Amino acid sequence: MKKILYVDTPFATDNSGPAERSRFIWSLLSRSYEADLLLIKTPEFLTRKVPETSGYEQLHTLVSGAANPLKPKYILQFSRDNEEKFRRILLNKKYDLIFFRSQACQELADAAQDILPDCSIAMDIDKLQSRTEALPGRPGQTRQNLLSRVESVQLLALEKNLLRQPWHFYLSSLTYLKAALNSIGETKVTDNFHLLPTPLSLTGQVGTGSAKSAQEQTLLQDKFILFYGDLQTENNMDAFEFIAKELYGRVSKLLQKKDIKIYVAGRNSQPLHNQLSGGRIKLLGPLDDLGAYLQACQFVLLPLRKGASFQRIKEAAIWHKAVLTTSLGSSEYESCRTEMAIADTADALAAK
Repeated sequence: MKKILYVDTPFATDNSGPAERSRFIWSLLSRSYEADLLLIKTPEFLTRKVPETSGYEQLHTLVSGAANPLKPKYILQFSRDNEEKFRRILLNKKYDLIFFRSQACQELADAAQDILPDCSIAMDIDKLQSRTEALPGRPGQTRQNLLSRVESVQLLALEKNLLRQPWHFYLSSLTYLKAALNSIGETKVTDNFHLLPTPLSLTGQVGTGSAKSAQEQTLLQDKFILFYGDLQTENNMDAFEFIAKELYGRVSKLLQKKDIKIYVAGRNSQPLHNQLSGGRIKLLGPLDDLGAYLQACQFVLLPLRKGASFQRIKEAAIWHKAVLTTSLGSSEYESCRTEMAIADTADALAAK
């Protein structure tokens, strides 16, 4: 049986989309192969215990260090001691395949290729960082915009170099797969690029039909626009802040006139959500029956500027609800059975 090492950050108990994808991939590997697990302790896990994970033959850990200011901040860096520990782990087992969960592990993947030149290397790109890191420039912040453009050029160059490696790459959508191929000048899917969508898991989230409290019935009777998701993710935090700080001021009078509210729903709300909620922005928290709110809302608002969300647009399509989103937010959907309005600035979104 092939000896496999799976490399990721802790994912056992996190409720985020990336962690769910990690659990999906780990389940596939650990059920089929003799798989070891290498967990990278990022700064947040230096002060708390790494959640337990099952299914491995051997468990290893590394500790990531401070970011390299000369490289994109998402790329994990390691001390010499941790680099040497990684080398010992690989030489001790001499794996047939090492599967890296994300582009963040690029430094380790380069090292693995040198340490075990006959070992196959696979990397789950999921979503290209050059797409998810993209944010539109903001007026009056010339220096910031210039730095953003420099970082973007650097990111694209590193990504292009990565995708030219003779490794196997897995991407979560056809759009990201095509973008990866385009970045290296390929027009056809080559043998080392693969499509690996994360399965949708709607059971218990959409259309549960559970009994409604009097308060919830009142909420559902009001006219509202719905923004929802895992509220602590960088993509959703940015979208919420954009709604509260840039979009709301442009539409508040119209919302007042038409008696419409903006409901913000989802797990893992942060202090910022309470701080910026108010007026016609109402923070609901997690929902027992998302389907009821999708059915009752005027439309779904997803001003996503750091990535797309296949699941949410798919859920809106199930309930035949229109979606107001951005070019990046809609980038994965060449065809979708729902109406989408697309705009990329606060003024343009407000005009919709």
